[in-house]
Amino acid sequence: LLLGVWLPKEKQAQIRLPAGLLVVHLVLVTILALVQPQGRLTPAVAAAALFTLLASMGRASFLLIFDCLFGHRSLRPLPKIFREILQGFVYVAVLFITLRASGVDPTSLLTTSALLTAIIGLSLQDTLGNLFAGLAIQAEHPFEVGDWIQFDDDPAHVGRVLEINWRATKLVTLENALVVVPNGVLAKTPLANFNKPTKPALRAVEVIAPYGVPPQKAHRILLEAIRGVSGVAAAPVAPNVLTRDFSERGVVYQLRYFIDDFEARLLIESKVRDRVWYALQRAEIAIPPPLRDVRVFEQSASEDARHALEERQSHRDALAGLDFLGALPDELMDRLAALVHTRLYTTDEVIFRQGEAGDELYIILRGEVSISLETGNGQLELTKLGPGKFFGEMSMLTDSVRHATVRALRESELLVVEKGALQQILERSPELAETIQVALRDRQAMLQELSAEAEGIPSESMHAHQGPLLGRIRDFFSL
Repeated sequence: LLLGVWLPKEKQAQIRLPAGLLVVHLVLVTILALVQPQGRLTPAVAAAALFTLLASMGRASFLLIFDCLFGHRSLRPLPKIFREILQGFVYVAVLFITLRASGVDPTSLLTTSALLTAIIGLSLQDTLGNLFAGLAIQAEHPFEVGDWIQFDDDPAHVGRVLEINWRATKLVTLENALVVVPNGVLAKTPLANFNKPTKPALRAVEVIAPYGVPPQKAHRILLEAIRGVSGVAAAPVAPNVLTRDFSERGVVYQLRYFIDDFEARLLIESKVRDRVWYALQRAEIAIPPPLRDVRVFEQSASEDARHALEERQSHRDALAGLDFLGALPDELMDRLAALVHTRLYTTDEVIFRQGEAGDELYIILRGEVSISLETGNGQLELTKLGPGKFFGEMSMLTDSVRHATVRALRESELLVVEKGALQQILERSPELAETIQVALRDRQAMLQELSAEAEGIPSESMHAHQGPLLGRIRDFFSL
């Protein structure tokens, strides 16, 4: 009755064993009282009745002490292996008491045959080894339930601890496979706990760059690539890059970072590698292939010229879609198309951030981007832009800082128009500045409407500027 009242609801099922033993005891007592078995059967039934009664009392007392009294005091739960061993001692004590009450000396059973004892000891050698190894694990606490561990040098032997019992430790892998490792094996092999001494775990990705790329440039590109990757922690140490080796393929760099969610380590590592590839691609740095990889291409000069012509025509079409460039003469449009280039960004990668300096205009060839504003309550998305749309014109044309953060929503290929390229066109066609001024005013009006819709955000926070736009454009480009 006390167990039914005090035992937590999630442990109510444990009452079934002592209750079942008590029912068996009552049945045996009833048999003794009503049937009255004859001969040697009577002492056996009586011994069984006594054993079930004492076992029921022992189990109930164990639950009352360790689950009710200690549990209500919010103490640390007793490890399962200790619970099982203590419960085993209780049952052994009950057995000894029952034997002694039945007129049997328990010690005589232990000393009857030295040979039998030796045989039992040898057969239980591994079991006892696992038992004592489990006790050592509980005493030293090299890991706990919920920790991610690796129990030898094989990187495939990594799992999250589900349970530690008297014989083995149960792990679950990333493949959701249950692995049962004997405690004796864990006691003999090196253990790596990825949740201790602190939860953040250090991970690393190796990248090989050509010898012609200066190390400082490689470090800068890799650190910029990992910036903002979901799952990468800023503490206890920010991501960093080490120059690890000089190999036949190139310089080996190690990009190191901490993660809080070890279970997502492979997914985070995949995101980091994706970001690194895109960053190197934008920087026109090719990852050196193995030296044994021989590639032979046969491509005529006419094919190269045709490919370059198609690419330039694609760039020209994208530039012609801008309202303030559509009136350019064909000669200047062709020249501008030859001066621009493309960049590729992966999903969720930041193209530029609010407050950064910049002198580039972007045209979306494919993909989609999100334009958001940093506020006191976090990021506020203003709009989304798709193919044919452009952004970044205010900073490129007026030398102002970026007024918003732009992030790629999916893989996006952008056409980049730099200040130097547009300056060459403006020097040949100064009247273009007036056309740009009109287009920027229309653009500002649209952005101010979006800013006004954002509650509590003044439009000037996004479009702060002084003086006429035409004057700022002329000053910036020295016209």
